[in-house]
Amino acid sequence: MHAKPLISVVMPVYNSGKWVAEVIGDVLAQTHDHLELIVVDDGSKDNTGDVVKGIADPRIQYFAQPNSGSPSRPRNIGLSHAKGEWISFLDSDDRWQPTRLHRLLELFRADPSLHGVFNDQWIVTNGQRTGVLRCEPPEHSFYVDLLLGRNRIGPSGWMIRTECARALNGFSEERKEYSVEDYEFLVRFGRAGYRTAFVQECLGDYTIHADNFGLCSKKSKGFLGITYCGRQSNPPRNERRSFHHEALRRIALEHLAAEPALLEPHRRAILAYCDLSYARSLHADGNIAAARAKYRDAWSNGLRSSKLLIGWTLSTLGLQR
Repeated sequence: MHAKPLISVVMPVYNSGKWVAEVIGDVLAQTHDHLELIVVDDGSKDNTGDVVKGIADPRIQYFAQPNSGSPSRPRNIGLSHAKGEWISFLDSDDRWQPTRLHRLLELFRADPSLHGVFNDQWIVTNGQRTGVLRCEPPEHSFYVDLLLGRNRIGPSGWMIRTECARALNGFSEERKEYSVEDYEFLVRFGRAGYRTAFVQECLGDYTIHADNFGLCSKKSKGFLGITYCGRQSNPPRNERRSFHHEALRRIALEHLAAEPALLEPHRRAILAYCDLSYARSLHADGNIAAARAKYRDAWSNGLRSSKLLIGWTLSTLGLQR
């Protein structure tokens, strides 16, 4: 028996030949080296498969499938093959520090009752660090905080017990969840009452670049544009924005209906977060009039924050944020 616990790393890839070797290198260089890397190719049309299969390491497993249009299917395939007690997902252009798995595993060892651990990530835009995705101890609960817009952690910043991911049936593969499939999964994880802990340290990069096919950020990283709503084309950016934020609001309303005793006291704040998120996206795109209307909706739902006040003021003056 190996002295170290096995960690399964699942990497969905799609047309990732330009950078996938470096990202795989990050996994193989982890100081916690008892791991398996499960790479699931979602119908790449470039040399992704050749690059992956050209890396000689027995810890790598490679699976290819026809394009599904979402990272959910490849993540779920990886989950079905995972043999580790813990599972960590890595998007194919994000990066990890060499000590990441070791640092997260330390939290599990310190508290074996934990079900999920999370870390901060640098936001890297076109090669430059432009911010931080922060994970913070919950103000209310992990579940409520997610619906309030806190701890929006990308999958490359998670490590969870494999049995928990399977108990939740993995990621939703429904088209209505495209671009929000990671958030939808994490909200269900929170609703299940799983215990969480956080490493407030940047242990990796959340990468945004022109090839991501971004929504508010990168989101589905090229997957969504392949079969968005069944269409074989890239929809206009405003359509993608609308699709994404309507999905966020629908998830919020579904959980408000499912957990009224817990969430009703937070209803206005949850809906206000949806409005503010959409407003900031519209504002960033230069749709100032529509952004101003969404800022007003957030205010009407009782939100008072510096982001709202600054955004609403700028949009009222006709200025970009």
